[in-house]
Amino acid sequence: EKSGFAATARIAANLADLGNVVLSGSYSTAGFGSLEKKVNERQ
Repeated sequence: EKSGFAATARIAANLADLGNVVLSGSYSTAGFGSLEKKVNERQ
């Protein structure tokens, strides 16, 4: 059984006259999940 991990990121930028840009994303590997879940129920 391998444990997994997850990450989230968010970048916001104000581009003066052009407006605002917001980028966001998330990533998780197999095995990531809460301790209450069984291994085969995790992502």
